[in-house]
Amino acid sequence: MAPQLWHAASLALVALSAALPSQDANSTENRLARCVAQHAETNDADAFAIRVQIGEEALLATGHGRAAARSNRDAGEDTVFPAGELAHAWLATALLAKASSGDLDLEVRVQSLVPELVPKDSPVRVHDLLRHTSGLADYRDHAPERLLLQAPSYAEVMATLKDVAPVNPPGECVAECATDTLLLAAVVEAQYGAPADEALHRAIFGPLEMRSTGYQMTAVAREAGADEPASPAFLPDGLRSSAGDLALFSRGLVDRIVLDSAAVEELTQPVRLSDGTLSSTGMGVRLVELGDEPGHFLGGSSAVIAHFPAHDLVIAAIGEGDEPMLDELAWRVAQTVAAPPEVELRDLPLTEEEQAPYLGSYQIGCTTILIASDGARLVLDEVDRGKTLLLNQGEHVFLARDGSDVRLEFQLVGEQAESFALIRNGLRSTAQRLGRDG
Repeated sequence: MAPQLWHAASLALVALSAALPSQDANSTENRLARCVAQHAETNDADAFAIRVQIGEEALLATGHGRAAARSNRDAGEDTVFPAGELAHAWLATALLAKASSGDLDLEVRVQSLVPELVPKDSPVRVHDLLRHTSGLADYRDHAPERLLLQAPSYAEVMATLKDVAPVNPPGECVAECATDTLLLAAVVEAQYGAPADEALHRAIFGPLEMRSTGYQMTAVAREAGADEPASPAFLPDGLRSSAGDLALFSRGLVDRIVLDSAAVEELTQPVRLSDGTLSSTGMGVRLVELGDEPGHFLGGSSAVIAHFPAHDLVIAAIGEGDEPMLDELAWRVAQTVAAPPEVELRDLPLTEEEQAPYLGSYQIGCTTILIASDGARLVLDEVDRGKTLLLNQGEHVFLARDGSDVRLEFQLVGEQAESFALIRNGLRSTAQRLGRDG
């Protein structure tokens, strides 16, 4: 961490620690404050804000760093930060509202709604965009950066994919793709008869009184004059919001203000893929488990909303920096508020014969991972994360030796594991065996 960031984090830690009443150091509020202070000290977040509440009652509302560059004001729950990571979930919410009223069929092909953007033979349907199962290539890998900085039209962005084949057939796997979000915005505009940012304000931000939330990029493009495209594409980087507003959105879903019960269930239920398996995501939503209790995460590292219905717990965090890791902070906060009982870590060595049922290649969505052997222990080998040594807990359950929140639960058919559940930071994914290579 850079010296100036380390100094700022240390000051935040001192400030938060000083605010803790010594007579009640183990209260939930104080444990939360320590959790936030530790995150500020150990992660590369220039600034962030977080609000934690049960029902309408706030347990914590605080910030780290400055509200803006060259500002002397500390960040807080009303401080505005980039919110692009929530664009997909907000656009999905706006379209589900239309579907709930009977104005939109989610099974319809996207080409019929925005024919100028999608080839006539494209099989992609609206629900594929919503679920990130379109299989389309990501325009960020093909569009020149200078184009995206010039308030391009939807057609200009999609033209960069004209000669690029889809990565997968629709419905085969979940893969986060900016093209899905771009087309989703175009469909929103077609359904609402207004630019996507105005549609979001009409459907979500206005009714929930999210006064700190808005879209800056489109407004700049419109003021630039007639030389700009008539319909500049909605690019998520233009979204801004605050921790307080993110909490309002979560409560709006809980209280069924912006969507009815059926639409909320559609938003948050697991995606069933074409091979019949269930993904660990919904429509821009990650499904997690806290002990035996389900929860939902929207967003990512820089802007995240977490909700755990069993506790009516809402965690909203937003900030900026190279790696703010606010989704990890939200997970630790959830554990602090409603942690399941700790399980004693065991290390039961396995012989080669005992390891054999688990060894082999597995697939999660479109990603292949390997279960290998390292002496008397198994190793989880992932291309994007490297190797994790596992400790056997008995009953086909393994935990990460390094203390990270990783759990594997194998399902055996006969004498061989056919699949396993990988649970990381509460996010459950199902890995299916490839072939019979035991």
